[in-house]
Amino acid sequence: MGTDKHYIFPLAGASGVPPEEAGAKATRLSEMMSWGFNVPDGWLVTEEAFKIFCEYNELPYREVGLLPERIVQASFPPDMERGIGQAIAGWHREKNFAVRSSSSAEDGVEFSMAGQFETVLNVAEHNIPEAIKRCWASRFGSPVAAYLKERNAKQVPSMGVIIQEQIQPEYSGVVFTLDPVTKSTDYLVVEWVEGLGEKLVSGLVVPERIYLRRASEALPENLPEQLLPHLLKLRTCALDAEKMSGHPIDMEWCCNANGLYILQSRPITGISHKETVAWTNTNMAENFPKPLTPLAWSTVDTFYTVYMRCALKLFGWKESELSKVNDVLTTLNGIHCGRIYYNLNSWYEVMHFFPIGSWLTRFLDTYIGQKTTISLEVDNRVGNVQSSLAKVKNLLLFWPRLVCALKGAGKRLEYFEPAFYKERAGWRDNTGHKASAKICSDTLHDIIRYVDDSWQGPVCADIKVMVSTGLLEVLIGRWLSGDVDSIMAKVMRGIEVKSTEPSKLIWSMAQNIKTDSKLVELLETGNYQGLEKSLDRKQRAVLDSFMEDFGGRCYHDCMLVYPTFEERHDLYWDLVRGYLASNDNADRWTRDNSAGTKQYLEVQLQSLSWWKRLLFKKVLRSAREATKLREQGRLFQSLLFGELRRTALVLGNRLVAMSHLIDPEDIFYLQLTEIRDLMEGKYQFPETIPDIIRLRKEVFQCSGDLEPPEFFLSEKGTYCNPGQSRDDRQNSYSLNGLGVSGGKCTGRVKVVLDPAAGHDLQQGDILVTRTTDPGWTPLFFMAGGLILEKGGMLSHGAIVAREFGIPAIVDMEGATEILKEGQLIEMDGTTGAVSILSEQSVEQKRV
Repeated sequence: MGTDKHYIFPLAGASGVPPEEAGAKATRLSEMMSWGFNVPDGWLVTEEAFKIFCEYNELPYREVGLLPERIVQASFPPDMERGIGQAIAGWHREKNFAVRSSSSAEDGVEFSMAGQFETVLNVAEHNIPEAIKRCWASRFGSPVAAYLKERNAKQVPSMGVIIQEQIQPEYSGVVFTLDPVTKSTDYLVVEWVEGLGEKLVSGLVVPERIYLRRASEALPENLPEQLLPHLLKLRTCALDAEKMSGHPIDMEWCCNANGLYILQSRPITGISHKETVAWTNTNMAENFPKPLTPLAWSTVDTFYTVYMRCALKLFGWKESELSKVNDVLTTLNGIHCGRIYYNLNSWYEVMHFFPIGSWLTRFLDTYIGQKTTISLEVDNRVGNVQSSLAKVKNLLLFWPRLVCALKGAGKRLEYFEPAFYKERAGWRDNTGHKASAKICSDTLHDIIRYVDDSWQGPVCADIKVMVSTGLLEVLIGRWLSGDVDSIMAKVMRGIEVKSTEPSKLIWSMAQNIKTDSKLVELLETGNYQGLEKSLDRKQRAVLDSFMEDFGGRCYHDCMLVYPTFEERHDLYWDLVRGYLASNDNADRWTRDNSAGTKQYLEVQLQSLSWWKRLLFKKVLRSAREATKLREQGRLFQSLLFGELRRTALVLGNRLVAMSHLIDPEDIFYLQLTEIRDLMEGKYQFPETIPDIIRLRKEVFQCSGDLEPPEFFLSEKGTYCNPGQSRDDRQNSYSLNGLGVSGGKCTGRVKVVLDPAAGHDLQQGDILVTRTTDPGWTPLFFMAGGLILEKGGMLSHGAIVAREFGIPAIVDMEGATEILKEGQLIEMDGTTGAVSILSEQSVEQKRV
């Protein structure tokens, strides 16, 4: 029923009422109702009503020091009481009500003042005026007064009052999309009590608590049966509300046989100010899945700094301008529990160096697979860094330069490849047998400087894939119906990528020697030295070609501490032996893995107008080409890190001879700057190096047992609290992940954590591991399917699995523990589901 009173409005329309009249809670609930959330219906009594109340009772309006008792004891204006009664007369259907305060000062991003204002439950209709007065009085209570005094406030905050139908719940609770303790968003924290939620807010009872994984619908065991369907719905509601709000939230809820109700949603306070840093290792974990040694950390950190310098130079930035943002470029990454993380504050700030900073930030999230929605304060300092003339010039030239980077990515990589191999030959010449420690140290730094000066090809490939795939995701979300990730996986299937070439060369070697019984015997018995001596000219050429182009890399090839194929030919021959046993995979190189993609695409696009179809196909072509180029660029990154490892080991030997190190591989426990200082005579107390290395090794080993979160927030200068251990979280593990390469397969589980230590992967096995990088690609040839604990739609494992045409699931936490070696499973790369099978069920399927 409507009303012409100017102080009462339907709650559903409260978003149109000025915030100072409605209060934060009412405004947010009204927004959520418009978004489709199931919020109990109600009415809003605005701040104007309190003003009228004060005038009627001759009370000072919003004056600090007004006693709450004076409000409670004052008379409610008869006209206002009748107006409110008329508004709710035809609506309440003889129900009780919840009367709730909605202050303009509560539920903000910086503070919430939760629990400081009154909520009155189970209010009969005739008692509504008294309940409203209690809400008004609460803003003059001692807790609020103390808060206002601290801030020297002259007036109390304004307040609306919400009148809602009273839900009689079976359970009431709260869900946090960011863990209040660990500040991680990997898990949603859900607490609840039986009945009304006032027991939870008051702290009178200890609530039940569970953790729901953000990326999975898995639920812990032994939960009340009637609560289960509501928890799944609650997870979806909380993540949707977070996305729509643009920041992590905590949400009050209740449920009964009629469904799930949302009672309140507010930003989690104190997490979005200048001292807060957002950290994520999404995408990072693919190349750096384990703790980094000091040399690896300092090298990678420097690599990203010079990489971004190279990118900015493409857009006209000069050295003088780059030096003014050096504090941003040198803080793009951080390290927690030994693992490398993106510092999203710095990355987002760099994105805002450009005219379309908000879009680039969104595209960056797509590129790295960042799913948590968070608003960060970003300083746009370009105006202070560049002169007015330079700013205008770069603004006008931004789009031509962007188009040039996108269009020219392929050509730049084409020119880059021979230049890189030529440069690599020079590095190797410089670090020959007679090279001094100083020359080796200089070469180590020259390799990093090469990225700053000459890495434009790979940088353009990354820009192209970030922009085009980000735009593709936007178009899919706006124009097509269905799950965005699932559609993306299908339309990006069948891209021929550079990282499959090592597998082709290994396959070629297997085919070359399979007809020679002597070579086959040497291979199968593991006599690899004898095998290499027995190769003919053609076979030797295949081996040399592989080692020249790909030998400088291997498994976990950016970690520096793992051997390359050049160092250990046995790793190469292990793969050849595996390929020799995979004869029925011979058609993998000629198989059309994009079959069905065009037909699927036409069905998806048939409802679009002609210009939308044209634009979508153009963006899709660009995204597919960009992905191919990005994989080519990543090959050179792997080879670059292979050269860093090779040079470091040569230098390590020199430092052993100089009595600075005990073992050549100890060099991995020194940082780049320490190595330079050592060579320049600037390292204070070099005699302490062995003890420092010993201590770092001990801590490095311990950090391998930690399981830090994927995304978390921290204050500047503080470090990650790993929170729950992997064992504590196992009740939330699930046989579900993100399907990234379609198809089903049945096979034996083969858990492989370090292929260099041996893997015994057999044809058709389902490869299960934490993450893969390009060095793992040759293993995919033998695998029937792939399951990863980490990764996303654009991760290397997903891309290569689609190229090889094998089902793949990523983001399945705990996969290496819940799936047991030799277990028979069926996996679905489309839905992301895994089923554990019995031998009997497989036999029945065959029959």
